[in-house]
Amino acid sequence: MEAAVRAGYRPRDAAARFRCKDCGGSRFVPFSCKRRMACPSCDAKRAVLESGHALEDLLPDVPYRQWVFVLPKRLRYFIHRDPRLIGAIAEVFARTLTDFLRKKSRAPQGAAPAQFHAIQCFGSSVNLHVHVHAALSDGCFGFEGGVLRFYPVPRPSVVDLTQLLEILRKRVFRRMLRMGTGRRFSGCCCIS
Repeated sequence: MEAAVRAGYRPRDAAARFRCKDCGGSRFVPFSCKRRMACPSCDAKRAVLESGHALEDLLPDVPYRQWVFVLPKRLRYFIHRDPRLIGAIAEVFARTLTDFLRKKSRAPQGAAPAQFHAIQCFGSSVNLHVHVHAALSDGCFGFEGGVLRFYPVPRPSVVDLTQLLEILRKRVFRRMLRMGTGRRFSGCCCIS
């Protein structure tokens, strides 16, 4: 740990801190590669820390489900050419999941799930592997009679997921076309 600090790294960048909920004690675990490069071990620890912080400190205490949208290889070229596109696609992903959960929860108009999204652009071998991780509450929060209420949703079925994928596929391509990308790519069967 001291070597990492001397090398110019802040301790929070060189190690993960784990805290016991029962006793309040904590322990620092140094990243195994001893540096902040592309390291699957370090990335996994960092992801655990960031998602743990979000779920414990930022998001309400309700059940959550992880959703992952992976951009197919055939479409990664467009992200490489126009990096703004991944933000637009992540926005489409968030809106589509919100619409899906709102409909399934039968929550009032304007209700929305609690959510946390992270865009990851690279795989473990530093290859272009664009995907979006999202933690969404298993339901929506909405007001009923001036009181904030949680409207849970049942576990999605295979039919639900198939329909959701089809909606997402259409929305992603529509957004790509609106942004002027994807004109040379005519098929929409590549998102699955």
